[in-house]
Amino acid sequence: MSTVSKDAIRAKIVEMICENTDLKAEQIKDTSEFNKDIILDSLSFAEMLMELEEEFDVEIPMEEANNFKLLSDLVGYLETHAKG
Repeated sequence: MSTVSKDAIRAKIVEMICENTDLKAEQIKDTSEFNKDIILDSLSFAEMLMELEEEFDVEIPMEEANNFKLLSDLVGYLETHAKG
């Protein structure tokens, strides 16, 4: 079980999205969809995932990454698998 809070995970992801897009934090919702509401090119998305892996000491297999449709999908995965 993760010792990292859901809010901390979400805040980090939102920060990274804001750094790589023109979106503001208040525009990003848990129901925001990757490739629709949150437009990141594949390289930026892959780089974000690699940074999150390092930040939260977790491995995100590509099979899993392909299943992240909503922001909440990624947050939930990290909440479940993060080691700290």
